[in-house]
Amino acid sequence: MINQAFGELTVAEKENDYISSSGERRSRWLCNCNCGNTVVVLQKHLRSGNTKSCGSCVLQYLKNVASDFKLGRLDSVPCVDFRHSVCKAGYGMVKFNGRMQQAHSVVMQLCCCDGIPVNAIVRHSCRTRSCVNPAHLSTGTYQDNTNDKLRDGTYGLILTEPEAIEI
Repeated sequence: MINQAFGELTVAEKENDYISSSGERRSRWLCNCNCGNTVVVLQKHLRSGNTKSCGSCVLQYLKNVASDFKLGRLDSVPCVDFRHSVCKAGYGMVKFNGRMQQAHSVVMQLCCCDGIPVNAIVRHSCRTRSCVNPAHLSTGTYQDNTNDKLRDGTYGLILTEPEAIEI
């Protein structure tokens, strides 16, 4: 693992193993981030791609995206793919204001002086979960998002038994 690159991280040396509450032994590695920070990461998070950077440079990346948007540099640009940590559903994740949040929501918070309205969510017009281009994002309700999914055919509809057998 030493000297292998995983996203923005390069493995430097082996750390003491972590013992989980269930008694499972997990390998940990000291990694250097391209931004100059060091971080200790579980091996399984490196291999799965769940951790691709130290985290500190991620917020700067999103601030740069927000700044480029405010200057009009992203209006005609295709999706801006979040190249750091993602969750199983494919959304970029970043620690912001003391908690883990979806990256596209964070970039909208950085772009909107008034913030995101209470009970609103951030929606993708491009339907690309990893996109953080504010030109592709808007706020709306959960119902608006469901209507988008139904319109676009991306809503997880349940198949009937005959349909499942046919497939």
